[in-house]
Parts: sequence; C-alpha cells; structure tokens
Amino acid sequence: MREELVDIVEDFIKLCDKLLESGKIDNKMYDELTQKKVEFLKDTKRVI
Repeated sequence: MREELVDIVEDFIKLCDKLLESGKIDNKMYDELTQKKVEFLKDTKRVI
C-alpha cells in the first residue's frame, strides 16, 4: 500500500514539475504543492 502512495505522489510531483516548466504555476505554488505531498509521505511512513 505504501508503495502505491509513493507512486501516486511521485506522479503528482512530476505533474507539478511540468506545470512549473510551462509557467502554469509559479515557484511559490510549486513549493506549497510539493511540500504538502512530501509531508504526507512522511506521515504515512509513521502510520504504515
């Protein structure tokens, strides 16, 4: 289950990378989005 969550978050971060490169989001938005996902993974590591 954890591996599936990691895969989903990695895909989301790749999407954020593409959005940042294309100028659809700025650095601040990128940081907010990706930081929340990394924190989520840290929390799941403690739970699972």
